[in-house]
Amino acid sequence: MKVTVFQTGQGLCVLVSNIGCPLLFDAGSTNVPQDETSKTNIVNRIVNDIVESGAMKLNVILSHPHDDHINWVSSIVDHTSLTSFQVRIFAGGNKEEDEKTYKNHKPEKQVDWAYSEEESAPISFLFEMKDAKAEVKCTRRDQVSNNLNGISVLIRLRDKLGFSVMLGGDANENTFEGFKVQSTLYLITHHGSVTHGSNSVKLMNSIRPRIAVVSAFHKYNHPKVEAMENVIQANSLLQTVQHYITCGIESTKLERFQNTLVEADKKYQTFSTALAIFSCEDSGDITIETKEDNYVHLSTRKDEINVKLLKLGVPREYSDKDEEDKEDEEAEEDDEDEEEAEEDVEEDEEEAEEDDEDEEDEEYLDDEEPVSIHDSSEDDNSVDSCCESNHP
Repeated sequence: MKVTVFQTGQGLCVLVSNIGCPLLFDAGSTNVPQDETSKTNIVNRIVNDIVESGAMKLNVILSHPHDDHINWVSSIVDHTSLTSFQVRIFAGGNKEEDEKTYKNHKPEKQVDWAYSEEESAPISFLFEMKDAKAEVKCTRRDQVSNNLNGISVLIRLRDKLGFSVMLGGDANENTFEGFKVQSTLYLITHHGSVTHGSNSVKLMNSIRPRIAVVSAFHKYNHPKVEAMENVIQANSLLQTVQHYITCGIESTKLERFQNTLVEADKKYQTFSTALAIFSCEDSGDITIETKEDNYVHLSTRKDEINVKLLKLGVPREYSDKDEEDKEDEEAEEDDEDEEEAEEDVEEDEEEAEEDDEDEEDEEYLDDEEPVSIHDSSEDDNSVDSCCESNHP
């Protein structure tokens, strides 16, 4: 799987590829510097990556109807390089209340379109992403007090090596309730805000990300230092090379960043960190990719970081969920039978201990159970972390 978070200023645009059919998650910005990061250049980079995927189909998820998440979709989908592509767009919201907002940005080309509050089977609507297991959560307005950020579509993708990514637009704590949240890579929601429980301590303790990325342009003082510290306090982030993160200054929580302050002015403060938490505004486009060596690699466009972060497990094949559940249940029954059986042979006892150790080593990568945001998952030490840097 390859995940690229593009530097879009005050907006969000993520491309997930190497999963069969590429997925564009959100496509918008309301504030882009007029230099190398200008809209035209960014759109061209996004389109080039879509074309290089080799697929002739494209899934698009627009998390919710806010301009900084949707106003580039027509520029991308109608690009001449994608003329022959089939496109399906899954948009957060419903036709009655949100069609007017989306209409301003709908592509001219013919696309299949569905709304999250009306489509009962989003995975079936989207083109098959055969090299990843996808789970989608849709939230209705009445579940989040008509808060548009709260209806953001959530998607969690997990590849055959066990690498997973959680994408959620401007989702807040209530949006995540009841969803399978623990993920290797977490796209920090709502540009690093903490309003309505976004990026809360409880949520971070459930997601337990190994890598975190935020997309923001320091508008509205994003990302908040408090949000960054909430991610860090989960104690799950990997170590990497030293780099910088610039945050809004409106925060009183400086417990973890206070000794790393590099520079500050009236609005922003820049910190230095070696944890795997990155900002697109400071690092440019950020790409996280699993490769043939079974490692997670991370690279950045602006500060030219190129590191190998995380050793993953053995590739696995996916089957239907029912078959997976059945296999898990059978495995659990077998384990129970083994524990109840008479252990009268020393060799059998040693084998049972080895099986238990193997299961513990795989715990993080194979976690498939829904996690409540009110419960904290056990810390995982099952994957080997490393940091081989090509950073100058």
